[in-house]
Amino acid sequence: MTALRARQRKESGGARAFGYALMLLTIALVVLIGLQASQRIVSYDGAMNLQVAQNLVDGAGYSRSYHGVRPFPHEIQTNAPYIVPAAMVFAVGGMGPFTAQLTNLLYLVAFCVIAGGLFTRAGRGWAWPALAALAVLVTPGLTNWGLNGFGEIPALTWWLLGTALLFPAQPKARGRTVAAACLGLAVITKTVMLLPVACTLAVWTLQQLSGLRADPLEIAKRITTVALGFLAPVIAFEAWRMLGVGGIEA
Repeated sequence: MTALRARQRKESGGARAFGYALMLLTIALVVLIGLQASQRIVSYDGAMNLQVAQNLVDGAGYSRSYHGVRPFPHEIQTNAPYIVPAAMVFAVGGMGPFTAQLTNLLYLVAFCVIAGGLFTRAGRGWAWPALAALAVLVTPGLTNWGLNGFGEIPALTWWLLGTALLFPAQPKARGRTVAAACLGLAVITKTVMLLPVACTLAVWTLQQLSGLRADPLEIAKRITTVALGFLAPVIAFEAWRMLGVGGIEA
């Protein structure tokens, strides 16, 4: 029995050491990506996004000033959940190569943390979370579309967070509203996120309807809560847009 316990402790120690090594590798890779990004100029489309962020800092409102000032321009396909944090970064650190990339880097780290957090449900230790984060970081094209002022990773971050919160290991009523709001922020960031968000909400709705002891009133209450949570940020942004462009007709 003593020998068996010693062997189990040894195996457990080896697994922990392997997990720590993977986590250090993940951190080192994030640092390397950050150092490379700090010397990289953002893309043309990304610069258009970040110009809106700079205009917010300068007091010109949510507008772009390329070929004339235009509030809430339709050609800007990445919106407030990326633009507003970028504006906060510029307000604190000014505009430069590193600050232009910093918002994307922070979202990328957040995405890795959420992805890793999902895999903590697979068991103890750091190995599975670190592997999940590494899988994200070595995805082909990630350093291009995940940085450079693009909104894909920010949008996916809100979607993944909302999905994780909507399907928690231990469901809580208040978590559904927060999860739905995150899904709404994903759609605000990039309209194309309607596709994965719709899939998430469809699976969740089917899960509610398939309950063996489902109470129709409780199901209706949950669905209403999620719908209102999703619509809240969307309506708030559209109201801001309406005021910015001059009313409903505009």
